[in-house]
Amino acid sequence: MRLQISCDNRLGLIQDLLEILVRHQIDVQSFSVEPQHIFLNLARIEFAEFQHLMPEIRLLNGVKDVKTVTSTPAEREQLRWQHFLQMTSELILILDAKGALLSCSLAFDNHFNELKKSESIFANHCKGFNLTRWLEQSPQAPLIAKIQLAGIYLQAELRPIWILQSDQKQQFSEVFMRLSRLPDSEHSAQPIQVSQQALLAEIPQKSAAMRKFVRDLNRLQQTPTSLWLQGSPGSAVNEYAEQLAYRLNQSPVMIDCSKVADLDTLKGQLKTLGEADLLCLIRPERLSLPLQKSLYQALTKKNERVIISACQSQFTQLLKSALLDADLAQLLGTNQLVLPALAERKEDLADLAKQRLTRLCEQNQRSPMQLTSAALKKISHYGWPLNEYQLDQVLTQALKLLDESVIDKQHLHLDEEIENKISVEDVLQTGSLDESLKEFEEKILRQLFPAYPSSRALAEQLGLSHTAIANKLREYGINRKTVSVQKK
Repeated sequence: MRLQISCDNRLGLIQDLLEILVRHQIDVQSFSVEPQHIFLNLARIEFAEFQHLMPEIRLLNGVKDVKTVTSTPAEREQLRWQHFLQMTSELILILDAKGALLSCSLAFDNHFNELKKSESIFANHCKGFNLTRWLEQSPQAPLIAKIQLAGIYLQAELRPIWILQSDQKQQFSEVFMRLSRLPDSEHSAQPIQVSQQALLAEIPQKSAAMRKFVRDLNRLQQTPTSLWLQGSPGSAVNEYAEQLAYRLNQSPVMIDCSKVADLDTLKGQLKTLGEADLLCLIRPERLSLPLQKSLYQALTKKNERVIISACQSQFTQLLKSALLDADLAQLLGTNQLVLPALAERKEDLADLAKQRLTRLCEQNQRSPMQLTSAALKKISHYGWPLNEYQLDQVLTQALKLLDESVIDKQHLHLDEEIENKISVEDVLQTGSLDESLKEFEEKILRQLFPAYPSSRALAEQLGLSHTAIANKLREYGINRKTVSVQKK
């Protein structure tokens, strides 16, 4: 029960009020005082007791009126703040005068959950800016600083909060902190090794496969050289290539080869190349062979240039299928690195899903959403044959269909997983290794066809010829009538 007491500003009124409550043995859960009003939050009391209580309070000197209310101003203010922290997509946190974390937004919790769980002072995790020393100075003016948090470079907006004390003096109490990601150009101002570490720190890497990928990437980027990043169909290899390019160079030249259809378009793209030190090629195998030869000639005009290429097909298979020019392949494939498929990264899936859900919420202008432990378990146990593409599609569907901010396992619409391994018993039942391989091949094609519902698109993804894929689809009876196609 909550009471609002309208009263005069009389010395000793609160003491008289508390004496009445003690006499009736009523527990006070909280109370607040505002000009001309006292608000009490009382434990539940019997109606008969309440009948005696109200007249006694009204008889106190200085009390004008007593009435019940549904909430107090302090409670409403606290609820508004809590709802704001739950709904905002900004990285917001409140620190005390010593640098300890008091509260934070859900978006910050999703990004830096491990830091929130840490028992050490939050200010100790901030690199690049001595937050502890700044707090010790009891600052009065707001400040904007660049910090590094968990390997990620951020801009921090700091606003000191001062509280008026009983002696009418202000005292430094806490700090309001708003974090935002720095533009790519700001990242590039850092040394190459530092910028690269900032990128690698953002990658979930609990799995052995991803730790090896990050370790190899770190070694290869110690010296300027070309790098061929290879991923499975639907993987985020293009994202990694683009992010790495922007972190290593202030103004890299980006060419999406899937959008280059003729020589004029390629020449237009190459005009921006000039004396650029870094070039990022997305899907170079999508270029026709004549265009690949023209690209090779343009790239060999300057030898000291770092080239990062991203592809979702096997390098050797592209060469065997004559989909990649041999000279261009020799130039681009100096160092090759394979991004592990999600099926090899079971330990990373929970963190990766949280990370990508946060990004999708920002893109769809939704307040931050959370995944339940059951949903994360379901994600971790699924095979994800189409990798990050499929994960994004599933999460996007869930956030668009839900009004609430929590995604549970029943909100994740996943097809029954097709096993990627064939046991010895399966081979024996089938009768021969050749038949088992054909059965496995059919399963893979049926898995991929919904996302690439044409023989040409599927052939490009697998790095095979259009005729070979068309024959296989016909042999296994895979078409739009027999397999449901994903709607875009």
